[in-house]
Amino acid sequence: MLPPPSGTLLVAWIVLALVLVGLGTLVRRLGRVPAAAGTDPFLDFWTGWAALTVVLEAWHLVLPIDTRTLAFVASLGLLGLATDGRRPWRALPLPPGSSRRAGSGPSYSRSTSYRVLRSTGRNPASRTT
Repeated sequence: MLPPPSGTLLVAWIVLALVLVGLGTLVRRLGRVPAAAGTDPFLDFWTGWAALTVVLEAWHLVLPIDTRTLAFVASLGLLGLATDGRRPWRALPLPPGSSRRAGSGPSYSRSTSYRVLRSTGRNPASRTT
């Protein structure tokens, strides 16, 4: 298990990555650029990073950066994710031995957790922390 501050930080990075992918997707769709097969989320992440920089610079010319900015940027990112749906995520390669079937995600995360515990020298079978 992660300590609470580490878990909070991990969630923040995941949310930030999703918002950046959403911003990049929105910019790509507004520019009517076709998606490149297999690289959409990665290119959209960096395009979103650039778009976020431009948005924050323009915003700061008029208003200070505060929670309104966070809400605005997050809503743009969610809008970008909603416009593209699952298509870019399906283009990503899967880890060996996994499938896109429903329910395969939790079993993959359990096996990954098992491997991490084994590699750190902890006994995965014990339930103590």
